[in-house]
Amino acid sequence: MLALPLVLAGVGVIVSAVAQIGDDDVERDDLLVTDGPYAWTRNPMYVGWALIHVGVGMASGSGWVLAAYPAAALAIHREILREERRLRRRFGRAFGVYADAVPRYLPVRSRSATGSAMVPRARA
Repeated sequence: MLALPLVLAGVGVIVSAVAQIGDDDVERDDLLVTDGPYAWTRNPMYVGWALIHVGVGMASGSGWVLAAYPAAALAIHREILREERRLRRRFGRAFGVYADAVPRYLPVRSRSATGSAMVPRARA
């Protein structure tokens, strides 16, 4: 019962992330995108793929698909760490501020010391 909503949520997250990037090539780091889904998680495409992976595993009833998830997640996590190092070199302080404000994976609602909610920022 939960499989289809997970897959649909994953597809929705990926589609919104791709739409936010627009015509920019995701392999080039000319632009630090920090708005749209990137204001809630630094890696919306990876989050979307994770939702799809788990949803397909549940829908297919395949323990193998679900059992493979930790290894796939670890490989993706390592790639994300490499990507973040590149972004930190490329964008410096702007990426540091973004990384401090937006979680790597799961979006969380945070509040500053003044109690105001974190608001999405425009492209840096």
